[in-house]
Amino acid sequence: MRKLSLEYMSLMMSFACSIDDRRFGRNVWHHVVVLLVVASMSALFLFIGTARASSDASSDASLVEDAAAHKKIDQSFRSVRIPVYYVTDREAERHNQLYYSNQRSDHLDYGSVNVLVTIPKAQRQSTPKSAEPVNWTDETYDVGDKPEVEHAERVESAEKFYEAVEKARQVAPNKQILVYVHGYSMDFDKPLRTAGLLAYNLQMPVVAFSWPSKHNALAYSADECNAEWSTMDFESVLQELSNRFGRESITVVGHSLGCRIVTWAVKSISDKSRQSSEQLFQHIFFFSPDIDTQTFRRYSDYMEHAAHDVKIFVSAKDVRLGVSHILHGYSRLGRPSSSKRDNLFAIHGIETIDFTAIDKGVGHNIPYPLLNEIMSHSNEPFGIEVVRREPGLDNLHSDLVKVVKAHAHTQL
Repeated sequence: MRKLSLEYMSLMMSFACSIDDRRFGRNVWHHVVVLLVVASMSALFLFIGTARASSDASSDASLVEDAAAHKKIDQSFRSVRIPVYYVTDREAERHNQLYYSNQRSDHLDYGSVNVLVTIPKAQRQSTPKSAEPVNWTDETYDVGDKPEVEHAERVESAEKFYEAVEKARQVAPNKQILVYVHGYSMDFDKPLRTAGLLAYNLQMPVVAFSWPSKHNALAYSADECNAEWSTMDFESVLQELSNRFGRESITVVGHSLGCRIVTWAVKSISDKSRQSSEQLFQHIFFFSPDIDTQTFRRYSDYMEHAAHDVKIFVSAKDVRLGVSHILHGYSRLGRPSSSKRDNLFAIHGIETIDFTAIDKGVGHNIPYPLLNEIMSHSNEPFGIEVVRREPGLDNLHSDLVKVVKAHAHTQL
């Protein structure tokens, strides 16, 4: 544009110099006026050209900055490597690397495994933020929606294991640990993925208790037997964690059939500590519990006195518990029934949370955003609201039954 302005000015000057003197009667003032007009117009075009060139330069610079920013985003941390601690009574297998089968073992194995969890896009940044907990490591590659489990490493002794867990607990923001018990039809890796997600969402170390599930949907009865067989092992782990770290620093999470293991173990521990007025655990959470609803009511007194906070998370969309209902002939605790009698899932001293409204799947899962909100006591960061269910004639403790509502803009 500047080049065109200069050319235009040169052309106008040539035109002024070639004006026929006879046309202006050799009047010098006419020449002066024409030259002033030419100079003014040329200056105007020169200014416009310069401004346009500056704008183009700014635009080019902006494009360069945008490209640099895009490159920076591409190089941002996309996943985080989180150590998950495990205790298992599965039989160990060693081919090229340590793995655990679906067979029972006559002893407990202790170890840890790194789990890579994808960082949500909204939380990604180009500088690591894994200072809390400090034993996490940020990575620049994306592992996708499903966490990636690396090789298991056995810890040489129970003492070394608990020392490692204590070290992780001390650097956690809330100085707590979470103990997780998985459900049925699981291999060794899948519960560790869940444990990694729990650790990431709650910012605390997780100890996963892995019992010898058959990892076969058709072997449900065998899994029920193995869950019962593993209960004493899990009880010993819970008792040891409680003795070492204090009762109020432990949150217990059970899922599906694993909720039976938690229930039986907590009852046994409660029986042995009836004379103590102290609470056993900080929280006990049951997600999609595959337990007979009426049978669990008989355990409710034990559960109520086992922790400061006991919650049951249920969904009417839970297909698997619907099948379990058919198999057992009685409703399951984790799935509200259409039967008026069985719909009494308000239990004294225990809070029931119906998350059907935010359940996008088949119900048999852990709603991490909801759990995150409950544990952090934040002000609805995910657009979730937990409200009391309207009382009905069939609810003896309706104030303990809550329903999760999602705002229109919420994406879970």
